[in-house]
Parts: sequence; structure tokens; C-alpha cells
Amino acid sequence: MQGNFIKGLVKASSPSLIIFGVLSFLVLGIYATDYYAALNTPRFGSFGGLVIGICLSLIIEGGRFAFLLASVRDFSIGNKKNGWLGLIASVFLVIHDLTVSWKIAHLWSAENALDYFNLLFFLVAFGLFSPLYL
Repeated sequence: MQGNFIKGLVKASSPSLIIFGVLSFLVLGIYATDYYAALNTPRFGSFGGLVIGICLSLIIEGGRFAFLLASVRDFSIGNKKNGWLGLIASVFLVIHDLTVSWKIAHLWSAENALDYFNLLFFLVAFGLFSPLYL
């Protein structure tokens, strides 16, 4: 009985990693939208800044997620060249996300920036590693 329960949990782990990975990209995208909107509002107004913030977050986070999933797929079918290209692209976007995360943390609180950065760092790292485990 206990063995079947464990087997059920193991089967659910892959879909769970995908679901939580997607959620990490979504939450980080919301935080990034706030940052990009604040960055662009002085030039484009509040509505324009928000639209640009949403678009940039969708492009960056969606692109990072797509590159990561494509690299996992490519490695799994033996296409190592494209797998490495996708993984390298993902890593560069992770570096970008970590830089933006530090700026977001300072935007929200210069005194407690490290607390916010730790949260955002976790979201970026989880988003990177969750699909790689599949």
C-alpha cells in the first residue's frame, strides 16, 4: 500500500515540476512588469509604461522558458547542438533576470533590497532548474 503511494508521488513529480516552474516564470514576470512599467512610465505615461512592461516581461520570461524547454527536448532527442544553444541562451537570460532582480529589489526597498533579491533569485533559479530535472 505504501509503495503504491510513493509510486504515485513519483509519477506526479514531473508534472509538478513543470507546473511550479511555470508559476515561477509567471510570478517573476509580474515582478518584472512592475519594474519595466516604472522604468518606462516617465517616457510613455502610466498606461504606455504598463503595456511596455507587460510586453517586455512576456518576451523575456516567455523566451527564457521556451529556450529552456526546447533545450530539454533537443537533448532528449539527441540534438546536442541545439540543446546546448538553447541552454546557453537560457543562462544568458538568467543572468539578465538576476541583474533586473537586483534592480527590482532596490526599486522596492533600498534598505531591505537583499530580502527581495533572495526571493527573486529563488524564482529565477527554480525556473532554470525545474525543467532541467525532467
